[in-house]
Amino acid sequence: MSNHNSKQSQQNRIEHIIDQLEWRKLNTLEVKDYHNRLIKSIDLNYSTPSNNHRLNLASIDETGSGNETIGLYSFEYDNFNELPGYLSKKMDRWGFYNGTDYIVREYIFWENGGNPPSDDFFNEHDPSRNANEDFAKKGMLKKIIYTTKGFTSFEYEAHRATKKVNDNKQLISFNSQTPIGGMRIKKTENNSGSSPNEIITYQYEGGTLHYEPKFFNPNWLGGNSVGASYIFNINNLIPLSNIDGNHVGYSKVTEKYNDNSKVIYTFSDYNLYPDTAYEGTLSVEQSIFNKSSDKSLLRGKLIETQKLNSSGVLKEKITREYLNVNLAPHSNKYVKAF
Repeated sequence: MSNHNSKQSQQNRIEHIIDQLEWRKLNTLEVKDYHNRLIKSIDLNYSTPSNNHRLNLASIDETGSGNETIGLYSFEYDNFNELPGYLSKKMDRWGFYNGTDYIVREYIFWENGGNPPSDDFFNEHDPSRNANEDFAKKGMLKKIIYTTKGFTSFEYEAHRATKKVNDNKQLISFNSQTPIGGMRIKKTENNSGSSPNEIITYQYEGGTLHYEPKFFNPNWLGGNSVGASYIFNINNLIPLSNIDGNHVGYSKVTEKYNDNSKVIYTFSDYNLYPDTAYEGTLSVEQSIFNKSSDKSLLRGKLIETQKLNSSGVLKEKITREYLNVNLAPHSNKYVKAF
């Protein structure tokens, strides 16, 4: 069988498996009291056209014990039907939709004398995994419509950062114009059905990219006398499930309202709680596989809230302090979760 026919056969098998998928979706929740009497039921309704399409929650119906309507909620999405199919190659470094098939050139190891490919062989792959703000918005929740016909709408934008954590766990500069995988809230609009709409815009400061996935590590000089290691994978070399916390964080988020009043939230960040690179290595340089300290549990904590009126006058300030049980007296009496 030719290489082309073998690939086509494999693709046909994959598509056949996907066609056999059937959803096991949650349709109804029932809330009962101590005596097993029905208090209310919640029906989840989907607009998914078939079993092998992505689930799309269209509405929620909340009904009382007498079959009276308690609440009706419906949802609208940003071009949900334009999302790619399962096992699509159209994803950025973080797994979000980017509208472009990633590029992988075929390399047959034994046909090349058992030698690894050149360092630039996979150069096309990395840019094909760039984030794309327009495509990442596809399928995002756009509006919630409430029982009263009021609504909340959402507008999104791509994550941005000015700093990034390198392999040595140090902060280095990052291009703030480069989109990062995933979306953040840009604006919300709340309509109660009676009063003027409440519009909230969001501003972000101190963006830090905690981790940028890597797929290719051609010449890590680890293993001391063993020599260089050559690794490529279409999946991130370090699974994101191993990364505690979020891949991007912000030190300050500001909510700005219609009347020009503001609420400013300040969070603990990587500047306050940086990780420490592994110091026990004898290698020439750090490896992404080396262990390091992980202080992500201490980051992202709300440490200050400031409320300013429309004239910019501070009306309220709340400061929060957290106890690090690792440093607390008699901390050995507690069971640590990290």
